[in-house]
Amino acid sequence: MTYLPTLAVLALSVLFGIYQLANFPPTEEIETYSVLSEAAVTFLALMGLFLVQKLRPFKEIYAPFMVGFSALFLSLLTDVLDEFLEQPDLITTVFEDIFQVAGYVLIVFGLWRWTTYNERMIDELHELATTDHLTGAYNRRRFGDALR
Repeated sequence: MTYLPTLAVLALSVLFGIYQLANFPPTEEIETYSVLSEAAVTFLALMGLFLVQKLRPFKEIYAPFMVGFSALFLSLLTDVLDEFLEQPDLITTVFEDIFQVAGYVLIVFGLWRWTTYNERMIDELHELATTDHLTGAYNRRRFGDALR
C-alpha cells in the first residue's frame, strides 16, 4: 500500500508551517492546554489521512475522504500554529475556518457514499447467497428463509 498522497499532504503542510514561521511574529502568551488539545486533534486528522489509504481501491469513497481529511488536517495545523504565531485574519479565515468546514462536509459526504456502497454490497451478497448463479433460481437457503 502506498502512502504517497498522504506524504504529499504532509510535505505541503511542512512547507506551509515553514512559511508561517518565517513570516509571522510569535505570540506573547502560549496556552499549554490549547496547544496540547489542538495538537492531539491534528494528530488524529493525520492518522485519518493514513487510514484512508486502505480505501484507495474504492475511488468513489476514497476521493472525498482523502480531500476532506487533507483539508481538515491543514485547518487544524493552522489552528495549532495560531497558538504560537500572530496570523493575519486572511490565513485564519481561509485555512482555519473554510478548510475546516469543507473538510467536515467532504468527510460526511464520504461517509454517505461509504454507507450506500455497503448497502449495495449487502444486497448483492444476499442475492448471491440465495440464488443459483447459473440459473438465477432460488436456492435451498431462500426457500428455508421463506418457510420460516
